[in-house]
Amino acid sequence: MDGKQLKNSILQWAIQGKLVPQNPKDEPAQKLLERIAASRNGGVSPWSEAIGSSKNSKKSLSTSLRGPCKGTKQSKNPPSRIYRENGVWYEQVGTAAPKDISDEIPFEIPENWAWCRLKDYLDVRDGTHDSPKYYSSGIPFVTSKNLVNGQIDFSNVKYISQEDHEAFSARSKVDDNDILFAMIGSIGNPVLVKKTCDFSIKNVALFKPYNEETDMHYMLLYFQHIQTGLKKIAAGGVQSFISLNVFRNWLFPLSPLAEQKRIVAKLEQVLPLAEEYGAAQEQLDKLNKELPEVLKKSILQEAIQGKLVPQNPKDEPASKLLERITLSRHSERSEESSKRSKKTSKDQSSRIYRENGVWYEQVGTATPKDISDEIPFEIPENWAWCRLESLCNIVNGFTPLRANKEYWENGDVSWFTVDDIHLQGRVIRHTNQHITRKALAKDSQRILPPKSILICCTASIGEYAITEIPLTTNQQFNGLVIKDALKELCLPEYLFEIAPTYKNFLLGKAGKTTFGFVSVKKLGSMLISLPPLAEQKRIVAKLEQLFKVL
Repeated sequence: MDGKQLKNSILQWAIQGKLVPQNPKDEPAQKLLERIAASRNGGVSPWSEAIGSSKNSKKSLSTSLRGPCKGTKQSKNPPSRIYRENGVWYEQVGTAAPKDISDEIPFEIPENWAWCRLKDYLDVRDGTHDSPKYYSSGIPFVTSKNLVNGQIDFSNVKYISQEDHEAFSARSKVDDNDILFAMIGSIGNPVLVKKTCDFSIKNVALFKPYNEETDMHYMLLYFQHIQTGLKKIAAGGVQSFISLNVFRNWLFPLSPLAEQKRIVAKLEQVLPLAEEYGAAQEQLDKLNKELPEVLKKSILQEAIQGKLVPQNPKDEPASKLLERITLSRHSERSEESSKRSKKTSKDQSSRIYRENGVWYEQVGTATPKDISDEIPFEIPENWAWCRLESLCNIVNGFTPLRANKEYWENGDVSWFTVDDIHLQGRVIRHTNQHITRKALAKDSQRILPPKSILICCTASIGEYAITEIPLTTNQQFNGLVIKDALKELCLPEYLFEIAPTYKNFLLGKAGKTTFGFVSVKKLGSMLISLPPLAEQKRIVAKLEQLFKVL
């Protein structure tokens, strides 16, 4: 249960009579209703008329200690009396026959409480429906959008003339201790008025006490609770609204006045605690949401620094592994070069090593260069640093011309986009789109074999996946392909598991364009901390085990 749910539960207990103890000495709520009705009916209870007396049946009920609601004939809207008889709830409106309303009663209330329509406990009005002329100064014109966090926000209010204000106030004058409630748009946001200036209202319901016995602080808490329910029944399409009729006929559980005061006092004690709980819960929820990701990053950092699994001195050092990889690549390069022109291509292989505490990189036969400032952290003795391009061939993705149907219709080559990650996760076993062999006629090498690592280098930079099927990708992605001859020396699963650690490097190389872009050359220059092959396997197994828990 979060803080909002706890607050709603507390308010629900309050309006059901479960928050504070009942006191049999409290005057029943029905007596309070009768006094309010009598004050509106010239001192005569309208319910005596409903029972049989017609002497005052035409007497106006609109007289109020706060002033009459001009323009409203209360006789057309007679008060209702809600009572229980033989376990059935009835409502009698004026002199009409009582009607069974048991299906409308939402919950049980204590014996000395009473159900009533809101219009019989409060004078329910609304603001003007006119659109007056606005001025740079004058009388503030408050609308629904100006009710914010229990306050009236005058910072962006519009202004009307004194003449318009007086005309609007004749129908809906706002006084201290009234309650405002947004009727349109952002429904709710009740405000207990503490006036600092005169103002008029529009798109706002106005609740006025009929007499000084009404505890409007209690009513504010009640409106705070029911605003969620009112939002659910709001009408309207583009802009939702609550009609004045809904407010007036809203069923209200009225507690004795003395209990209202006890409830307000108790709520003033417990609601701040609920808010504190809510704030703590939000922090906890945020922590619970972020913690797995934080732990994952921490675990990956441990993995690439050689701190996740124990070192084994019997493991073949990664430097030996790199030597074999380099020899293998030289052999492949020489063979390919020989087939093309019988000339050996220039050796651009990279060798990174440490000497006298300094890290050097030698590219081909060039003079070694100090790259100590590039090395981000220490690694174990039997690990090695290398460039990503030393381990993989990097293959660009592409998008065939959409206008050419021959590239897309009846395609049988899987074509990958970032949407495939969103739909199925990071292990790709199928794609939603396919292209034809004809689209690849000039570049069949773009088809990536299974166990290729896909790295997004533009737009959604840092997204990654591993293939379980042959596929090609769109231009957002580059494929990292470890050739068959090298897969016994470097695990694709290791490069896949540590792929989240690539993101900071990629973002740093992406530039400041709208989407950012990392070229194949920049991606290939990324430093990889390479463990011995046996430790790669242990790291992959440990990461899979830990990430299942997270």
